[in-house]
Amino acid sequence: MRHMKINQRVFNRYIVPISILLSLLMFLIARLLWPPESGVYADFYNSISGLGDTEDNPIGYIFFQIASCISACLFIPTLLYIHPKLKKLNKPLTYIGSFFFFIGFIGFLLVGVIPDDSIPALNELTGGKFHEVCAILGVVGFLFASFFYFWPMKKDGGDQINQKLLNIRAIIVWSAIILTAVGYGLGVLLYEETYGWCDESWAVAGISPFFSFGLWERVLFGIMFLSIAMTGYIIPNSIES
Repeated sequence: MRHMKINQRVFNRYIVPISILLSLLMFLIARLLWPPESGVYADFYNSISGLGDTEDNPIGYIFFQIASCISACLFIPTLLYIHPKLKKLNKPLTYIGSFFFFIGFIGFLLVGVIPDDSIPALNELTGGKFHEVCAILGVVGFLFASFFYFWPMKKDGGDQINQKLLNIRAIIVWSAIILTAVGYGLGVLLYEETYGWCDESWAVAGISPFFSFGLWERVLFGIMFLSIAMTGYIIPNSIES
């Protein structure tokens, strides 16, 4: 990592937009290939990870795997862009942030390289929700990394860091976290005991998507992409100690 640096122009113009667009395209193809015989796939109720089910989506799951791998791979150049710069401001917090960022990478990589239901022991361990657990690990790792990266930029970044964009991103990220906790938290309390894990049955019952895991999973995933896209505009190409 010491000798690998990512140029700001390359990061902003090529790496980030191409990776995000390809990932979203693969997710869209996986969704379009969902076969009618597998039943209704309720957008904003069913989890994104449901698209990776090898039985329910026997062709589309391949594109889901590709999308997840692309999302995971985006973590690497992002880490290489952030880490060398922020460690000049605060080494301990930056290393903690990078540790959690790597955990996020592992979470999404596991979703991408291990098809759902392919390893019975993992399915048993995760209650049949291996992909969902790994995706949550990825998002949580990213959010914790964002928390620890924030403080060096805020306290020590001075005028080298775009403080306005940093504050806007923090507001967006934490607003999404709070809304997710409130929305899905209420969904668990009010409906999960009756209807089980959030899926198309919630839609049939007329439950608002505000309470569904599927909606907030998509929101957090989108926030993650937006946050990465803003990184190259918040952190300059070089930082002085």
